[in-house]
Amino acid sequence: MKLYFKKNKGFTLIELLVTISIISLLSSIVLTTLSNAKSTAKDAAAKAGVREFEKLLQMEYNDNGNYDYLQSYAWVPTSSCSSLFSSSSTYVVQARNICSNILSNTYASSVWPGSSIMFYSLSGASSHDSQKYSIMVLLSSGKWFCVGSSGISDNVTDWWTSPYPSKGCIYNP
Repeated sequence: MKLYFKKNKGFTLIELLVTISIISLLSSIVLTTLSNAKSTAKDAAAKAGVREFEKLLQMEYNDNGNYDYLQSYAWVPTSSCSSLFSSSSTYVVQARNICSNILSNTYASSVWPGSSIMFYSLSGASSHDSQKYSIMVLLSSGKWFCVGSSGISDNVTDWWTSPYPSKGCIYNP
Protein backbone atom coordinates (compact mmCIF):
# COMPACT_ATOMS: atom_id res chain seq x y z
CA MET A 1 0.00 0.00 0.00
CA LYS A 2 1.35 3.35 -1.03
CA LEU A 3 0.69 6.42 1.12
CA TYR A 4 0.59 9.74 -0.57
CA PHE A 5 1.31 12.86 1.42
CA LYS A 6 0.24 16.19 0.18
CA LYS A 7 3.07 18.71 0.45
CA ASN A 8 2.07 22.20 1.56
CA LYS A 9 4.18 24.88 -0.05
CA GLY A 10 3.42 27.93 2.07
CA PHE A 11 0.95 29.42 4.46
CA THR A 12 -2.70 30.06 4.04
CA LEU A 13 -4.03 33.61 3.99
CA ILE A 14 -5.66 33.12 7.40
CA GLU A 15 -2.40 31.98 8.96
CA LEU A 16 -0.61 35.06 7.59
CA LEU A 17 -3.30 37.44 8.82
CA VAL A 18 -3.29 35.92 12.30
CA THR A 19 0.51 36.18 12.48
CA ILE A 20 0.48 39.81 11.33
CA SER A 21 -2.25 40.65 13.86
CA ILE A 22 -0.26 39.13 16.72
CA ILE A 23 2.92 40.96 15.71
CA SER A 24 1.00 44.26 15.46
CA LEU A 25 -0.51 43.82 18.89
CA LEU A 26 2.81 42.98 20.51
CA SER A 27 4.61 45.88 18.82
CA SER A 28 1.95 48.38 19.97
CA ILE A 29 2.35 47.15 23.56
CA VAL A 30 6.14 47.48 23.36
CA LEU A 31 5.97 50.98 21.83
CA THR A 32 3.58 52.17 24.53
CA THR A 33 5.85 50.81 27.23
CA LEU A 34 8.91 52.48 25.68
CA SER A 35 7.08 55.79 25.42
CA ASN A 36 6.16 55.68 29.12
CA ALA A 37 9.72 54.75 30.03
CA LYS A 38 11.07 57.69 28.06
CA SER A 39 8.72 60.13 29.85
CA THR A 40 9.64 58.67 33.22
CA ALA A 41 13.36 58.97 32.43
CA LYS A 42 12.98 62.60 31.30
CA ASP A 43 11.08 63.44 34.48
CA ALA A 44 13.77 61.81 36.63
CA ALA A 45 16.52 63.72 34.79
CA ALA A 46 14.64 67.02 35.20
CA LYS A 47 14.17 66.39 38.92
CA ALA A 48 17.85 65.52 39.32
CA GLY A 49 18.79 68.73 37.52
CA VAL A 50 16.58 70.80 39.80
CA ARG A 51 18.15 69.17 42.86
CA GLU A 52 21.60 69.91 41.41
CA PHE A 53 20.65 73.56 40.88
CA GLU A 54 19.43 73.68 44.47
CA LYS A 55 22.92 72.66 45.62
CA LEU A 56 24.39 75.41 43.44
CA LEU A 57 22.04 77.93 45.10
CA GLN A 58 23.24 76.80 48.51
CA MET A 59 26.88 77.25 47.47
CA GLU A 60 26.03 80.73 46.13
CA TYR A 61 24.35 81.60 49.42
CA ASN A 62 27.34 80.35 51.42
CA ASP A 63 29.67 82.53 49.34
CA ASN A 64 27.57 85.72 49.12
CA GLY A 65 24.83 85.53 51.75
CA ASN A 66 22.08 85.67 49.11
CA TYR A 67 20.81 84.07 45.89
CA ASP A 68 20.92 87.28 43.83
CA TYR A 69 23.29 86.12 41.10
CA LEU A 70 21.49 82.83 40.38
CA GLN A 71 17.94 84.02 39.92
CA SER A 72 15.89 85.00 36.94
CA TYR A 73 12.57 86.30 38.37
CA ALA A 74 10.94 84.99 35.21
CA TRP A 75 10.16 81.90 33.22
CA VAL A 76 13.11 80.44 31.37
CA PRO A 77 12.58 80.40 27.60
CA THR A 78 12.80 76.89 26.16
CA SER A 79 15.26 78.18 23.58
CA SER A 80 18.29 78.82 25.79
CA CYS A 81 19.77 79.42 29.23
CA SER A 82 22.89 81.10 27.87
CA SER A 83 21.93 84.65 28.82
CA LEU A 84 20.52 83.84 32.26
CA PHE A 85 22.16 84.46 35.59
CA SER A 86 24.65 87.15 36.47
CA SER A 87 28.21 86.77 35.28
CA SER A 88 29.20 88.07 38.72
CA SER A 89 28.44 84.63 40.14
CA THR A 90 31.27 82.19 40.61
CA TYR A 91 28.86 79.48 39.50
CA VAL A 92 27.38 81.09 36.38
CA VAL A 93 28.84 78.49 33.97
CA GLN A 94 27.57 75.59 36.06
CA ALA A 95 24.17 77.28 36.48
CA ARG A 96 23.76 77.72 32.73
CA ASN A 97 24.82 74.12 32.06
CA ILE A 98 22.42 72.71 34.64
CA CYS A 99 19.65 74.96 33.32
CA SER A 100 20.25 73.66 29.76
CA ASN A 101 20.13 70.08 31.01
CA ILE A 102 16.84 70.72 32.81
CA LEU A 103 15.41 72.40 29.71
CA SER A 104 16.21 69.38 27.56
CA ASN A 105 14.19 67.17 29.92
CA THR A 106 11.08 69.25 30.60
CA TYR A 107 7.91 70.08 28.77
CA ALA A 108 6.70 73.47 27.58
CA SER A 109 4.23 75.11 29.90
CA SER A 110 0.77 76.12 28.80
CA VAL A 111 0.90 78.84 31.45
CA TRP A 112 3.77 80.64 29.75
CA PRO A 113 4.09 79.23 26.22
CA GLY A 114 7.68 78.69 25.18
CA SER A 115 8.80 78.24 28.80
CA SER A 116 9.17 75.23 31.05
CA ILE A 117 11.24 76.20 34.10
CA MET A 118 11.18 79.00 36.60
CA PHE A 119 14.09 79.86 38.86
CA TYR A 120 12.55 82.27 41.30
CA SER A 121 14.18 83.97 44.21
CA LEU A 122 12.67 86.61 46.41
CA SER A 123 16.06 88.07 47.30
CA GLY A 124 15.57 91.30 45.40
CA ALA A 125 12.04 90.87 44.13
CA SER A 126 10.03 91.31 47.28
CA SER A 127 10.27 92.40 50.86
CA HIS A 128 8.38 89.28 52.08
CA ASP A 129 11.47 87.29 52.81
CA SER A 130 14.82 88.07 51.31
CA GLN A 131 16.06 84.50 51.51
CA LYS A 132 13.39 82.42 49.77
CA TYR A 133 13.77 80.69 46.44
CA SER A 134 11.78 78.28 44.34
CA ILE A 135 12.56 76.23 41.24
CA MET A 136 9.66 74.79 39.29
CA VAL A 137 9.55 72.41 36.33
CA LEU A 138 6.63 70.94 34.44
CA LEU A 139 6.66 67.13 34.26
CA SER A 140 5.19 64.82 31.62
CA SER A 141 2.14 64.21 33.84
CA GLY A 142 1.21 67.89 33.56
CA LYS A 143 2.03 68.40 37.23
CA TRP A 144 4.83 70.48 38.70
CA PHE A 145 7.94 69.49 40.61
CA CYS A 146 9.00 72.21 43.03
CA VAL A 147 12.12 72.64 45.10
CA GLY A 148 12.57 75.63 47.33
CA SER A 149 13.79 77.08 50.54
CA SER A 150 10.82 75.56 52.36
CA GLY A 151 11.15 72.06 50.96
CA ILE A 152 10.24 69.81 48.03
CA SER A 153 6.86 69.10 46.49
CA ASP A 154 6.11 66.54 43.82
CA ASN A 155 2.95 66.33 41.71
CA VAL A 156 1.79 69.88 42.45
CA THR A 157 -1.21 70.76 40.29
CA ASP A 158 -0.47 74.46 39.95
CA TRP A 159 2.57 76.68 40.24
CA TRP A 160 0.40 79.51 41.58
CA THR A 161 -2.67 78.63 43.62
CA SER A 162 -5.14 81.49 43.43
CA PRO A 163 -6.51 83.07 45.61
CA TYR A 164 -3.85 81.68 47.96
CA PRO A 165 -0.53 82.28 46.18
CA SER A 166 1.39 81.14 49.23
CA LYS A 167 0.20 77.57 48.59
CA GLY A 168 1.61 77.13 45.06
CA CYS A 169 5.13 76.24 43.98
CA ILE A 170 6.30 79.81 43.69
CA TYR A 171 6.28 80.69 47.38
CA ASN A 172 5.78 77.46 49.24
CA PRO A 173 7.10 74.30 47.64
